[in-house]
Amino acid sequence: MQEGQSFFFYIMTTSLNFAVYLAILQLGVRTFVDELTQSFQGISNTILPGAVPGIDVAATFGFGSPNAVTIGFLFGALGQFLMIGLLILLKSPTIVIAGFIPLFFDNAVISVYANNRGGVKAACL
Repeated sequence: MQEGQSFFFYIMTTSLNFAVYLAILQLGVRTFVDELTQSFQGISNTILPGAVPGIDVAATFGFGSPNAVTIGFLFGALGQFLMIGLLILLKSPTIVIAGFIPLFFDNAVISVYANNRGGVKAACL
């Protein structure tokens, strides 16, 4: 935060930047998985007939609602921060640091499946 800058505008700018970075990351993952799958089909047709590509769980991002990944990410972050706060309040000798990989790959994928089965409320849970 710069000196003289409004705290409200700092929060708004930071939040919007985060949303843009998350959208860029999602687009990059989708593009990577799409390109990997297409390039593998060429290999599969010529060298290894009948083979299928083994790709990460990020391949599910394209099959769900566009908001499911973001909902999973945000509610996963909220859950992690709440539990870290609870560990601090209970004076736990161990404190877990929130991780980006579990947020994006675990919570976002679970949210995609939950959103397809039970809607937005299920994705939030």
